[in-house]
Amino acid sequence: MSATDERLLAAITRAMQGPDPEGEEPRRSPSPGQSEDDEEKAKDEPTEVAQPTISDRRSGPQTGPKGVLADYRHSTQQQAQKEEETEEDKAFLEAYRAKRLADLQKPRPTFGWVKDIGQDEYVSIIDTTDPLIPVLIHLSDQANPASAALHTAMTQLASKYPHTLFTRIPAVEAYADVAQLDPISLPTLMVYRAGALIETWLRIGHGSEGIQVDDPDRVEAFLLQADVLA
Repeated sequence: MSATDERLLAAITRAMQGPDPEGEEPRRSPSPGQSEDDEEKAKDEPTEVAQPTISDRRSGPQTGPKGVLADYRHSTQQQAQKEEETEEDKAFLEAYRAKRLADLQKPRPTFGWVKDIGQDEYVSIIDTTDPLIPVLIHLSDQANPASAALHTAMTQLASKYPHTLFTRIPAVEAYADVAQLDPISLPTLMVYRAGALIETWLRIGHGSEGIQVDDPDRVEAFLLQADVLA
């Protein structure tokens, strides 16, 4: 063992033992019915010490100079690892906050109208629009009065929420196979953000969603509650 290890062992041992300024054992009070002379005699008599079992030797903290040093080094390594992980977490969170702040400060595209799209634009708009911009897609049916009313409401909201992309596509163009289209589900309103579908409302305006599409204020309140306007 090096001199440094011996000095370290001594310091650790003192820290584990705690202060003992007088170096004496605390004086115990005599048991009931036992005089101080009897107690002094008992001190002089040899006492039987229980021998440790095999399981006692294998469990518990390490003893001896090497064992104490091993325990100390292991504890120090664990603490250093925790501190390193904490610093890594802090660095990650700071970088994430900086990125989010930069995204929020970056100028966002503005619109202000309902964009009529076709089948070719349907997928590209979902995939290429700024991730912070909600994309509302109205699957419309010209013969459906509720669909016409929803379009009127969206036209008014588009000018009020220029950072939301309002679009309309005929339902027959949105489906690659027209046979998959069920007219009873129209009008349908879908919301995408960052390329992911986050909301879908079928038969909107037919009472299933509890709103009246011919009232732009109610449509606005409904969409605000769903947190899909920016």
